Parts: sequence; structure tokens; C-alpha cells
Amino acid sequence: MTARHVIAALAVGIVVTGCQDPYDESRQPPRPTPSAADGRDAVVRAFAMGWINWDWQSVADQQRSLAGLATPVLARQLRQDAASSRNAAVLARQRPGSRGRLVVLELSSAGRGLAVTQESTLTDGHADLGGERYRVYLVSTRKWRGEWRVSRWEPQQ
Repeated sequence: MTARHVIAALAVGIVVTGCQDPYDESRQPPRPTPSAADGRDAVVRAFAMGWINWDWQSVADQQRSLAGLATPVLARQLRQDAASSRNAAVLARQRPGSRGRLVVLELSSAGRGLAVTQESTLTDGHADLGGERYRVYLVSTRKWRGEWRVSRWEPQQ
């Protein structure tokens, strides 16, 4: 096979499979969707992933989605944040976002503990200078109406 054949085969493969733009703003971050049967840790993991993976276009929806995993007091705060973020002109100007992963989740039998994440902040879909950083959150959970919910999610400085 000649170099020309290899290049042609690669070009056909790229055309057939297509390419994805990694900076495509229409891509939405994952939504937290655990069920009550998934248990306490699954709810906290989904909450953590929803908290740290968002963009300027989806932040209000993300906060409302997180409210579905929270106890009433925390859910109210999240819904208020969603209402205020929708109207913030700074979001449209700076186009902030965040991407990350949950590194450690340690919860006691009483449902209190820590979550450690590794996060990158974004501006207009691009990672900010400074790279990834670790963040620690105080977490509390409790059962509400038969389902596990997050009752405290508090970033530590």
C-alpha cells in the first residue's frame, strides 16, 4: 500500500465517522439522574458531578436539577441561585464554566463527610490558566420522603 492509499483511507475514515468540535457550545454537561434505589453515595456523586460540571448556558438548569437531589432548604437556595443566574449579564459576557471529577467521597454512617473534587474553570469554553485544582466540600445527607438527599454542600476555602 502506498502513502497515497494510506492518506486516502484516513481521509475516508474521517469523513465517514465525522469529527466533533471540542469547543462546541451546544454540548451540555451531564445531568444528575440517580434514582432513590441508587442509594446515598450515588445521590452525592450525582450532586457533585452536577455541581462541578456546568457552563454559562446551562447553569440555571443545572441548579434546578441539583435542587431535585437536595433537601427542601438547600433546594430553595439552589432555585434562588438559578433564578438570579439566568438574569446575570456577566454570564453572557464572560461565558464561565467548570469541568471536573469527583476524586474522593468519604461519608460516615451518619451521612456526614467530605467530597474532594478536581476542577478546571473555563472562560468561553476554554480552560483558564492555572490548570486543575482540588476543592474540598463538607457534605451532609439525610433521608427525605424515603429518598436520600443532600442537605449540605459547603465549599471550603
